[in-house]
Amino acid sequence: MCGLRWKDVDFQGKTLCIHRARTMAGSQVIEKDTKNRSSTRLMYIPDEVVRVLRAKRRQQRENRLFYGADYHDTGYVLTWPNGEAYLPNYLTETFSTFIRRNHLPKLTLHGLRHTFATLANHSGATIYNISKSLGHSTVTTTSMIYTHLLDTTHEQTIEAVAQSLRKGSRERKREKAE
Repeated sequence: MCGLRWKDVDFQGKTLCIHRARTMAGSQVIEKDTKNRSSTRLMYIPDEVVRVLRAKRRQQRENRLFYGADYHDTGYVLTWPNGEAYLPNYLTETFSTFIRRNHLPKLTLHGLRHTFATLANHSGATIYNISKSLGHSTVTTTSMIYTHLLDTTHEQTIEAVAQSLRKGSRERKREKAE
């Protein structure tokens, strides 16, 4: 999230391009390419996200006018009012504080990726599509590590077999009755 720049957001096409990452090494901010080729991706953004991003862009334009020459136009989406980019650790700390203050189950920002994968899996999205959304290089990573909490595929499989057996049983009873 911290590596996202406005030039990576296409409001008309409702997409954003993920190709850079910003992270911390001690007190040093490191900007780098994504982990691997599959991590670089074009992602669809739903209307709700488009609205939030447009509001953020509008606020940044207002801040630029307010701060004038003191505004730092970094081009990043997530910035302080003066245009300086958030430090990645700031987002981590803010999210942890939000979770704690609202008495929610412990969750990290990275944990949201697991939540996304699990909910997508539970809603019927294919592992392949979930893997592409997360930027994984293999579906194995997605299926083995990311889709574990609500995985009911075994229940669905067993229920499908049970339905088939019930149907066969009803057909045999009907044949005996005839």
